[in-house]
Amino acid sequence: MKKVRIRKAMELLAHSSMRLAEAGNAVGFENTKQFSRMFKELEGISPHEYRLKVEWIFSYLTRPYCLI
Repeated sequence: MKKVRIRKAMELLAHSSMRLAEAGNAVGFENTKQFSRMFKELEGISPHEYRLKVEWIFSYLTRPYCLI
């Protein structure tokens, strides 16, 4: 059940502008510390690091190419 909640939180973090606390609350965590701890335990990175990684990947994939 924990993994399902974290996977849903990952979707919210990747596809919305929700704050970390809002994403955690949306999937049933009572506080941000609990959410962050469980996220890191299951995914190996914090929710903040995950969002930064997703944003970097998106910006890399959508940048214009320079064909010279």
